[in-house]
Amino acid sequence: MCGPRSSTAPRSSALFLGVELSLYPLLEALEREGGGPRVAMIRAECQALLKEGVTVETLLARAGDYLASPVMSGFSRYGEWPHHNTAEQASFMLERATELLDQNRDPKEIVCAVLSRVVFNAVGQLMLDASWEPAAPVFWLDHDIIAKRTVAG
Repeated sequence: MCGPRSSTAPRSSALFLGVELSLYPLLEALEREGGGPRVAMIRAECQALLKEGVTVETLLARAGDYLASPVMSGFSRYGEWPHHNTAEQASFMLERATELLDQNRDPKEIVCAVLSRVVFNAVGQLMLDASWEPAAPVFWLDHDIIAKRTVAG
């Protein structure tokens, strides 16, 4: 889902810089769904990956500012999709994504990798849960559904 970005060594994952900005709020959804030991472990793992003085709350605030900004307001209306990026939106996204990725201690061990694993595991569990008696051919999976499945174990 996301990968490190280095100004000295380009990587293919750098082509997708910015997708992780929507992933950070998963931490808030995990807390809303009841938290518990599993969520505390995920949060602690994320915190341990950050540079000294940077907190998970810092990441959440900066990602939240980005997602709630006027520049992004038109991109959340799914009935109007697909949207094309604007130069202003792309510039803002790349700037904010770089800022947040730079807050990790090691560019190869990043917070959004932990969150990507949470999503991957929850989606796998949800697929297995629905495999015997699917209620629909397609399911919309958002942070809340992923968080509920993660907290439930």
